[in-house]
Amino acid sequence: MYKLRRYWSVWILIPLIPILLILAYGQIRWAIDVGNKEQLRLSQDLYSAALQLRSALQNEIAVLPGIFTVSAEDFLEMLKEKNWTPFQERWNSYQRYALVPSLIKDLFIVKKNKKEGQIIAAWKWEKDRFVSTTVLPEGPGVFFSPLEKKEKSSSAAPPDVPPGVPPGASHSEFELIIRIDLEVLGNKLIPLLAKEQLQNKGDYYFRILDTYQKATVYVSGTNKAFLQIDELFCTPDLRYPLFNTNFFVLFSRLSRDLSAEGSAPAMSLLKFRRENLFIEPVPQDVPVQYRPMGPPPEEDPFQRSRWILEAVHVSGSLAVVTHWAVVRNISLSAIILFLITAALIALSRGVRKNQELAERQQEFIATVTHELKTPIAVIRSGANNLASGIISKGEKTREYGAMIEEQALRLLNMVDHLLLYSRLGNQDGLSLTRINMSHLTEGIIQEYLPRLMQEGFTHEFHIEGDLFVDGDPLALELVLTNLIENVFKHAVSGRFLGIDLWKESLTRWGKTKGWIVIQVRDRGKPLPRRERFLIFEAFYRGIDARREQRRGSGLGLSLVRRIISAHGGTVTYETDGNLGSRFIVRLPEGVKNE
Repeated sequence: MYKLRRYWSVWILIPLIPILLILAYGQIRWAIDVGNKEQLRLSQDLYSAALQLRSALQNEIAVLPGIFTVSAEDFLEMLKEKNWTPFQERWNSYQRYALVPSLIKDLFIVKKNKKEGQIIAAWKWEKDRFVSTTVLPEGPGVFFSPLEKKEKSSSAAPPDVPPGVPPGASHSEFELIIRIDLEVLGNKLIPLLAKEQLQNKGDYYFRILDTYQKATVYVSGTNKAFLQIDELFCTPDLRYPLFNTNFFVLFSRLSRDLSAEGSAPAMSLLKFRRENLFIEPVPQDVPVQYRPMGPPPEEDPFQRSRWILEAVHVSGSLAVVTHWAVVRNISLSAIILFLITAALIALSRGVRKNQELAERQQEFIATVTHELKTPIAVIRSGANNLASGIISKGEKTREYGAMIEEQALRLLNMVDHLLLYSRLGNQDGLSLTRINMSHLTEGIIQEYLPRLMQEGFTHEFHIEGDLFVDGDPLALELVLTNLIENVFKHAVSGRFLGIDLWKESLTRWGKTKGWIVIQVRDRGKPLPRRERFLIFEAFYRGIDARREQRRGSGLGLSLVRRIISAHGGTVTYETDGNLGSRFIVRLPEGVKNE
């Protein structure tokens, strides 16, 4: 029950351990979740950049029918009048404002039979006019867009058919045919758009591959890391098809369908995007709400793609980014938990230390009270005997006088200890002067020699001559007296006292400094290991001292340490087991010895 009451702060700390473990587990789960969300966010951001680049590329191509499409009636009128100025203005505007004007390789207008779908006539744009031709574009990069028809009233007369237009115009339709130069598309337009769209993505390296030519058409940045491009992109974070070869076929089909419905050519691009949204490649980690709604793709989106965008994070991969984000968050959480734990431990130790200090103070008050009452009682008893005349013989009177003087000195020494302990709390508590420690030590030894002989102690003294320190003589004398008295109180079983005084030099940080060393030795029972760190604490008394009720206040060794510290020195306790113990005092050397 006593231990439970004394160490209550420790018992309160024990239930907090599982709480801290649960908190640590939660912090780790939180850090991993944050890392996964960060990887998801980066994946979505990367996917969005690729989608923007693909949309920009499709816009550059899909806008062409809207630029060059004229109505069938206007084309017939230009063909009849041989006046190509309206179309020439469109061509010149495109050449002036297009990012890559050479993207269009050939441009045709053909007339097809509605029923049979055969081409009746064809005209090719040559510099500034349409020229009749029989050679039609074939192969990849070709797409069609029907020409618009103007709405006319039923009473209006049909337009005149210009020369060169076969009969049966009422059963035919006109289409615009554009052939894209795929080499210009891959080597000029795609790098130009990639540089514009990806310039703000400095956290990634990008490259665009031409799967047909087995070549790289674009690489972001000029970093030396690109000297090993294939190694850098061996495991890309994103692989995205930029342009499918069936784009022209799908776009032409939609244009014809929408033309039959009477929709404007610009609707082709909108509908194309809506339908192709179902086959957009999406990163695997993108959640369901970010996936396109619709049936799953029937084929690999990379199968028909000629140009593929690849991206890799500058750190190596998004997995590395996520890993370090998790490590960083876990480290921060661990530091916070460590600080919380350290604060709780420090608080518990502080509470326990204060409690122990309060107990020591109570014990100190009781001990000091007892130590004061004993000599006071002796003095009072002797004084009463003398005053009442019970003791009148000269020899007895001298004995009582000596006893009273001895007890009065004992009281005076105790009060001096208390006053000095209090005075050492101030910086001005010591009066420093040059002291010959050899003379001071020898003088104290001479005072204790009769007592050593009387109590049967053997002794050894080794004193080097004329060793000086700067210190307070009364305080240093008290240090030696306390250490010697400590031998008489706690090491009496060994019946031995050894005092050594010498000089030593220690080199630290390249500087050599002289120290005066005082060693007080005994051959008594060594202190228990758990008490060796407590003997210099104020009001502390060992277990054996309390059990055997030895005289003392618990201030002696604490006072020694405070005095030596005030002189800039150190005091330590060492033991050789059953061979005895020793207190070693080191003081800075004062005036250089002559």
